[in-house]
Amino acid sequence: MIPLDAVIEDLKLLPPEKPRMAADFVRRLKGTSEEDRQTAFARTSGCLSPEEADAMEQAVDDGWERIDRDGWRAFE
Repeated sequence: MIPLDAVIEDLKLLPPEKPRMAADFVRRLKGTSEEDRQTAFARTSGCLSPEEADAMEQAVDDGWERIDRDGWRAFE
């Protein structure tokens, strides 16, 4: 196991933008707790007006089962 102090010292030697990237990576490794998920859900629940929700539902319905047979191809 790598001692935490060694990891911290390595982080100190990185260019300025890299510790932020490392912190983001550690957060992803840690995962999200149920409490954090519920908080995020509560914060965004009801954020659309009924009209916006209807428009979003209509956009999904309009695009449903539409197949782009060439969608898998790389751009040439």
